[in-house]
Amino acid sequence: MNRAALLVAALGQGRFDLLREAVADRLHQPYRAPLLPGMLEALEAGYAAGALACFLSGAGSTLLALAEGREEQIGAAMQSRWRDGFGTASRVQVLDVDQDGLRHDT
Repeated sequence: MNRAALLVAALGQGRFDLLREAVADRLHQPYRAPLLPGMLEALEAGYAAGALACFLSGAGSTLLALAEGREEQIGAAMQSRWRDGFGTASRVQVLDVDQDGLRHDT
């Protein structure tokens, strides 16, 4: 719970330096990592390429990286590490943050 609160606070206050700690999951990532060989190495490749935070999305197998610039390079580094080191095929999608949230158009 404390990491979820830290994540919300870090994003709300623009404290991107706290994001890596905020996503350091101890509940599900360590148990799912053996099911996704190379996951931890791909996440580390994201950090090495400049990501602010890298993590497994939900139950997987999506990996997410939060970045402020260098998005293509971060995605390529993660994809390359997973492919070249573990034979895992993947695709990279660079997405924008939705600044508006849920809207109901009538």
